[in-house]
Amino acid sequence: MWPEQVSTGQSRTCNAILSYAALPNANTQMDAGDNTQLGWSFYSQSASIPAPNPQVPSVAPSYSGFFNQLIDPDHIINRDLFISLRNSTDSTYNYMVVCEFMELTDDEAIVTIIKENSQSIE
Repeated sequence: MWPEQVSTGQSRTCNAILSYAALPNANTQMDAGDNTQLGWSFYSQSASIPAPNPQVPSVAPSYSGFFNQLIDPDHIINRDLFISLRNSTDSTYNYMVVCEFMELTDDEAIVTIIKENSQSIE
């Protein structure tokens, strides 16, 4: 996930959650322990902070920022995906999710759906 336009002189923040279900409310936070969440993106840009140390990923040399994305590779998706923005500034954001086709038996598909809903399979 990334903003449509990055320009100097602007501050912007984007926190996004990729999940199997629409998140119940705006207070839902990034939680790797929640089986319905499988990806997280953090983006911050500040025009008022000098450019960071060269070892820190920077949005651009003229202003500072950080960008990080994590996707849990062990999730199998067989239904809808949702992207929810939390505590993000108003802007237009782009996203791309790359999926790999996987064939499942009916039993595997049922177990995957149960896991998606964060229910116990025992």
